[in-house]
Amino acid sequence: MLKNILVILSLFAAAYGSGKLTVLESPEQILFKKADKLDGKYMGHVFSACTGHSISESVPLKMRFTSPFDLAENVCLININGVKEFTPQNVKPKSEIDVYGTENSNEVFVNKLYEEDSSIVNINLDNGLETLSTMQDWCETPLKPENSKLFKSLKGEKNVVMEAAIVMSVLSEATCKMPAFLQIDCNIDSTKSRDKDLVPLFEAFETFGQKYQENSNGLGLLAIFTTVEQQTHKRSRREAGITPKFEDLNLADSYSEDYPVIFNIILWFGVLIAFSMLAICYAIATMDPGRDSIIYRMTSTRMKKDN
Repeated sequence: MLKNILVILSLFAAAYGSGKLTVLESPEQILFKKADKLDGKYMGHVFSACTGHSISESVPLKMRFTSPFDLAENVCLININGVKEFTPQNVKPKSEIDVYGTENSNEVFVNKLYEEDSSIVNINLDNGLETLSTMQDWCETPLKPENSKLFKSLKGEKNVVMEAAIVMSVLSEATCKMPAFLQIDCNIDSTKSRDKDLVPLFEAFETFGQKYQENSNGLGLLAIFTTVEQQTHKRSRREAGITPKFEDLNLADSYSEDYPVIFNIILWFGVLIAFSMLAICYAIATMDPGRDSIIYRMTSTRMKKDN
């Protein structure tokens, strides 16, 4: 139970600190207008609005929906810690939003998916090529790094950034079933990584975004959040491809499948008995005990006659 709670909490907090949110892919029905800044606590509200969920607060972000139908069905959030901003190489982003505040949370969005029992997946690129094995359950084609064009082009020792780029490259070339919410975490040590080392990774993210839209039938929303501030808490790791089981979180009493049927039978039978008794009492109270009634015959005394 404690493990499941930690898994959910790890999804609630996407990152801490200010940064930049780059919307790389989105459905045609969603238009992002130029915005100055966005408070990080509204990130979950933005995703909820883009997927057609109701929101309790007004989001201070200029968005326009050209149609209430065909909104985003899948959302992918890529968190890159250690990079100031995402620099697109070949794709023009839909929107670039500066995010401020001390906490950026997806709690609102994740809670709605949890209530709907939707699939939620969180992977960490820090695990390197091992990430592919945990993503295999979501993909129809085998995920092998040696089949990637990027893997073949890179020679020599591969660092964490290069392995992350290879993982994204392999996912870009595979046909996968996209969950309702996919969160990809990537931590980059800016002191060890040069700008030219990030180019293959950024290109892999762009290619993955295009493939993500294809796998989502054009109804996917992919956003990249970058921040250079260190996270102030330890995040729990979660293996991809395993949807968390929330049965242990339900503290209510367990009932059988026949409980609704039994409840309705007892409820309506009780209502029927109550109205029947009311009708009987009313009929007896308004009855006229005349000579033609059984009450008169049983209660009246007959006079004796002398012959």
